[in-house]
Amino acid sequence: MHGTARIAGAALAATLGLGLGAGSARADRNTDFLARLNGSWTGSGQVRSAPGAAPGATRCRLTGSGSGNSVTISGACDGAAKNAQIVVDLRWSAPTGQVLGTFQGGGETGTARLAGKISGRTLTMQVTSQNGGTGHMVLTFAGDRSASLKVTGRDRDAGGTVTWVDVRLSKG
Repeated sequence: MHGTARIAGAALAATLGLGLGAGSARADRNTDFLARLNGSWTGSGQVRSAPGAAPGATRCRLTGSGSGNSVTISGACDGAAKNAQIVVDLRWSAPTGQVLGTFQGGGETGTARLAGKISGRTLTMQVTSQNGGTGHMVLTFAGDRSASLKVTGRDRDAGGTVTWVDVRLSKG
C-alpha cells in the first residue's frame, strides 16, 4: 500500500458523459462536482511516506484544469511527501455511473487506477496501484473554496488499515 500513500498525497480528482432526462441531471451534478476542482488549491496535513512510517507534515500546491466531463489535477506536495510531483486525470462516465481516472507520480511507479462515485459533496474512490494494492480515497467539499482529502489502506508492515493521507485544501 506504499504507493497509495503517494497516490493520496497527490490525489484530488474527477468526470465523462451526456444523458437524457434523469440521467442528464445526474451527469450535470457529477460534472459540476468535477468542475469545482478547477483552479489553484493549497493545503496542508499529514502523510505517511512509507509502510510502517509515522505520519509527517506535508504541504500541497495543486492546479485543476478541465471542462465538460473531465479534469486534470497536477502539482506537488512537499515535507513528508518528499516533493512528490503528481498528475491525476478524472472523468465522469455516464455508462458506468462512476468517476474513473488515473494517478501518476509521487513514489508510485507506473499508473494507479481510480474508480468511484459522487454522493452530495463527497467523492469516494477505490485506488488500485500498479502492483494490485488497494485503498480508498475520500474527497469532501466543505463549501465552495475548501475541501478535505483522506486516503486509507492497508499497511503491510504495520498491519491493519492506516490513514496514508489526511489533507485540508483551500482554493485560491
